[in-house]
Amino acid sequence: MRLMQRFIAQMTPANALEAAGGRYGGSSTRLGLATLAVWHASDHYGQIVTYLRMNGIVPPASR
Repeated sequence: MRLMQRFIAQMTPANALEAAGGRYGGSSTRLGLATLAVWHASDHYGQIVTYLRMNGIVPPASR
């Protein structure tokens, strides 16, 4: 299992606000790092969609 999948699988309501951190997210909570990961993936998706549209391609999710 990949690191982020394992990290999210181990998160519970009881430990979501525990301190956590790493090279990328800095000091934060478990919930904060999970939120950062979702935001980061969404940001990349938005960049890909913009690139596709600028080149005349309609992304599959928009068809």
